[in-house]
Amino acid sequence: MINKKEKARELVSNWSKTKINETKIENLFNIEGNDLYWMLKGKLLFVGFKFKFWNINKSLDDWEKKKYPHLKKLKKYFYFKFIKYFIKAVLLMRTSKKSSINKKIINKKIIILTYADQISILEKKLKVYRFDSILDIPKIKKDICIASIQPLTYLKNIKKTKEMIRIEDYFDKQIIKKSKKEANRLNKIWKNISKSKLKSSLSINNDSFYPYFDLEYDFLFSKEWLQLIFLYYYTYKKIIKTNDAKIILTTVGLLDEPMHLAAKNMKIPSIMLQHGFLDEYAKFIDLLDSQYYFSYGKLYKSMILKKFQKRVFITGANIFDRTIDFKNKNKPNKKHILLLTQNLIESNVLDKKKYFSYIKKIISKLNKFNLPIVIKLHPAEKNLDEYTNITKNNKNIKIVKKDNFHKNENALYTLINDSIFTISFGSTTILDSIILEKPVLQVILPEYNVTELNHIKNIIKISVHDDFKESIKLLIDEKKSKQITKNNLKDIIKLIYKLDKKSSDRIIRNTLKILKK
Repeated sequence: MINKKEKARELVSNWSKTKINETKIENLFNIEGNDLYWMLKGKLLFVGFKFKFWNINKSLDDWEKKKYPHLKKLKKYFYFKFIKYFIKAVLLMRTSKKSSINKKIINKKIIILTYADQISILEKKLKVYRFDSILDIPKIKKDICIASIQPLTYLKNIKKTKEMIRIEDYFDKQIIKKSKKEANRLNKIWKNISKSKLKSSLSINNDSFYPYFDLEYDFLFSKEWLQLIFLYYYTYKKIIKTNDAKIILTTVGLLDEPMHLAAKNMKIPSIMLQHGFLDEYAKFIDLLDSQYYFSYGKLYKSMILKKFQKRVFITGANIFDRTIDFKNKNKPNKKHILLLTQNLIESNVLDKKKYFSYIKKIISKLNKFNLPIVIKLHPAEKNLDEYTNITKNNKNIKIVKKDNFHKNENALYTLINDSIFTISFGSTTILDSIILEKPVLQVILPEYNVTELNHIKNIIKISVHDDFKESIKLLIDEKKSKQITKNNLKDIIKLIYKLDKKSSDRIIRNTLKILKK
């Protein structure tokens, strides 16, 4: 039986089919014949959107408990007001430089959309996080163009090559004017809808959850946010046309949806590659008619709605193709316990105080074993100082942050191989650890638990509040831990299909298959 919060999520997902004043929302908010809300709803449904206070689970908890402190709402109000001013300033800076790129400069069949901070040049070779193994395939390399975006960060000067372009270089006067005009038009429609109508449209059994989401909806339909997504939407269309692109590949990011919609309107297919765990959100994946989804394995395909099954391809997880190269490179004298952290603060799953209370608790439990501890930070984390403060008096702990990985892209695998066992709340580094035949301790938090890891039955799971003693004894027992890792390696296939280093080949093979349709 679907509970109240699940019904609310489904309503949020399908809200554009709801009528306001006898008109469906998808017809009220329409961009070039397409439902605008399709580009917005993912930001409500998927935990991990860029902005503070933004978490559908917490908002629905407040709704269910009928507890929404005035101070909390006031903080959200001023925060979103600040973000709108920030986006306005970004738009002003982005649009002050007009593009002169109006002719074809490349001729690539496949455009891969990524973010500038995921691109680096190592030994004169282009490296793109999540796509490296695809770029290394010789038969397709000449047909690929990397398109980088920097929507809300400082605009870096990226060296443009024959295999890479920067989206922002394609902004032009016409696109800027059009995006502003459309944003103003649709924002005006939004403002003219009464709060009572919105409350009614977002209700379960006459119990409206809109008051707990009103600031989020106001933000998504604000002039600033709409102008930003339209600026990229129209620019994506220009890039597809200018460069005669035939197909688009993306993972998940801040402004990927406008690219998929642009591809649809330009009558070319687009592909979303799975990145990370999907958990309960898989059923909210909503594919456009021109859109395909490449999943890690059978489990994930089965989680996606039946009506999309013909456009879901199982490719395996290309992000683990490189991991396999580091198998059997364990050092005989294992050095440390490896704590692999997550960006749970930045993803709005936990506030800073709560998150670091858990980190302190874990460190305290590990210290009892008098073993060296390495804390490897997630690349998106921003609280290095806090980690430094809580470990400064402990010489047994070393912190490794993102910057350490620019010169040595294989550092993560080395850290895992050098470890006795790894600890994580539920990041995909658990899968890296299993592939490298390391025992894993998954620490379950009250606010966070990746349920698909339940399919790997021999991961040692423990609540953050429990005693770790017996679990750690088991993990440092070499004979027992070997059997655990052996069983985990069998179970991992349920999640990521095959460990044959051919996931990237399957991605390209299926991409070319779609192109021939």
